[in-house]
Amino acid sequence: MRDSLLRSFVVVATLAAFACGGGTSNQQQPQASNTSAPAAKRGNVSMNKADYPVFPNADAGADPSVSAEQGGKGFKGDGWQTNTEYELIGDPRAVRGGTYREYQPDFPNTLRLYGPEANTQLNLMIGNMVYEALLSLHPNTLDYMPALATHWQISPDKMTFRYRIDPNARTLSASKRRT
Repeated sequence: MRDSLLRSFVVVATLAAFACGGGTSNQQQPQASNTSAPAAKRGNVSMNKADYPVFPNADAGADPSVSAEQGGKGFKGDGWQTNTEYELIGDPRAVRGGTYREYQPDFPNTLRLYGPEANTQLNLMIGNMVYEALLSLHPNTLDYMPALATHWQISPDKMTFRYRIDPNARTLSASKRRT
């Protein structure tokens, strides 16, 4: 009795596994989405990294009251580090727009970034979306990439860090960043 019940269960589980897989066939149409993605021309996009400058119009937003030596218009970056040779992240031919949805299994106890119970994945994700870093890391090479700062200096004893904020950086309300 017990063996026949076990065999029946194995047969049913195997059939269910085969019935659930397979994806869509060529005749089936994908289900229409209620959000429409913008159409994009895929043929006229360059795959050459040189066509995507890291700092386009580098001095366009520079404050005229700041000298070039302090990071204003005409800043050359002598003695400073920067990275303009990193690999492109993503595909320039990707279609922009759409909807991103993510499931969170639990509601956070707090939304603060520091303090008790602030170490949830949701809090980390919110912090990364709300606060822009001065530098970021390339996901493949782990080299520094400019973000809010275009150039940086690190003292030999690694106790002092200096950053040049991008003069074109703006807040969401389009006002200039101040330091």
